[in-house]
Amino acid sequence: MLAMRLTRFIARMTNVRPARLLGAKPIASITFDDFPKSAWTVGVPLLAQYKARGTYYTAGNFCGRTVEGMEFYDDADLRALVAAGHEIGCHGFGHQPTPSLSTQTLAQDMDRNARFLAPFLNGAKLESYAAWRRAARLRAAGCAPDRRADSPLPAIT
Repeated sequence: MLAMRLTRFIARMTNVRPARLLGAKPIASITFDDFPKSAWTVGVPLLAQYKARGTYYTAGNFCGRTVEGMEFYDDADLRALVAAGHEIGCHGFGHQPTPSLSTQTLAQDMDRNARFLAPFLNGAKLESYAAWRRAARLRAAGCAPDRRADSPLPAIT
């Protein structure tokens, strides 16, 4: 617990330099964390009204489950999202607190989730990874080791 609190404190105190895009129009990224069923049943129709697409960060362990009263996506939702042009983003499979995991365990969990999601992606590659809350910021900013060259996810550096 102390290690996680310390990690969160360090993450809040670490200065980062924002990247600026050179586009002529403003850009918004619409994301749905953990992909509750309502992100499909309510979120997609709302996005469709504005001809927008979203990114759905998905932990394989939630597929077809209800956890603490929250109903999550199922296989059909994943297939329909991809067919509608939305992006499936990756969490770890188990949706565990990232700072509590060893680097090896984190990489294995990410790989497990990527393997789970692969059949739904129609050959597309996962391009987005959302780390567990702010606590993983330091690891995502370059404290994790290099990923395998054949990994379906980009390096988390």
